[in-house]
This record gives sequence, structure tokens and C-alpha cells, in this order.
Amino acid sequence: RWLNLRLLGHPANRDAIGARVTVEYSDGTQHVSEIGAGGGWLGQSSTSLLIATSPEKFVRKATVRWPEGAVSEYLPPAEQSGVWLVKAK
Repeated sequence: RWLNLRLLGHPANRDAIGARVTVEYSDGTQHVSEIGAGGGWLGQSSTSLLIATSPEKFVRKATVRWPEGAVSEYLPPAEQSGVWLVKAK
């Protein structure tokens, strides 16, 4: 199963390029990703993050360090699948 995490930044950086996301799983492990751009061949890389989940290893929370320096914590949707929309606070 996958959880598609989509960040919505402030108007000046709507795709939240440069944001660092730390996902904490139920077993205590963490996964860190950074939103980037321009990494694709003949196009642009996706600004969404695909996060693997399972009944045994589910997401407890995500911590976002926004490009401007603010840090926000978010709880995942109960179904642990589909699109998880996160807005800058």
C-alpha cells in the first residue's frame, strides 16, 4: 500500500520545493525525503512523495521542515492510503 503525500506551500513556493519530510513509522523507523524539482528526464520530477505503508508498518506522523525554516507536524489519514494533502501553516 502507498500513501501519496502532497505538500502545498505558500504562494511564493506553492510546490514546497526544498521542504524536508521525515516520516515516522509504527516500528520506530524513519524515512527522510526532500521535495526537489528538475530531476526528471525530458520533464520535471514529481513534487509528491510516495510513502510505503502496511498493516504491520504504518505511518505515525510526518514532520515537515518548510523551505523558509518553519517546522510542522502532521498526523496521517486513518485509511493510510490515497492522497494526504499537507498545507503550510
